[in-house]
Amino acid sequence: MYSSMISELICREYENIASEADGENRIGLQVDFSVRNGSPSVWDFDEDRYHRYRLLVCGKHSYTGVYLKEMRLHPDQESDWFCLAVHDSCWRSDGVKSFIWRAGDFISGFKGIGNPFQRVKISDVEEEEFLRLEKERITNRVEHPLFMRT
Repeated sequence: MYSSMISELICREYENIASEADGENRIGLQVDFSVRNGSPSVWDFDEDRYHRYRLLVCGKHSYTGVYLKEMRLHPDQESDWFCLAVHDSCWRSDGVKSFIWRAGDFISGFKGIGNPFQRVKISDVEEEEFLRLEKERITNRVEHPLFMRT
């Protein structure tokens, strides 16, 4: 039940942001989640296991992409972005809802104080990276370890 509510909140918040966009700039919604130890990760952990998932929903024109990155505090590291979904309508189910469903057992809360939703402007460099990831996902099916669980 909570995963459905969180997914719906994220999708609605992004749709509100996207409706205010001017069509030229790519804007997005960023949400950071604190995660528990034992969550699927891109890193092989040794001693420090504190990390979080960063979900980014962004689009330009009619297509919306959903991307995932891991952030680790000690040492300060970030993984590469993973493209979870890019679609005109299925980004909600294939990207946001799928992520929340799979990560639900590991999410311990939102990261940050106050509003967990951050509006971000996507730079040209990031846009090029996301386009590359979208193509890579289509051709190679590169996935985050969270999505490789059975």
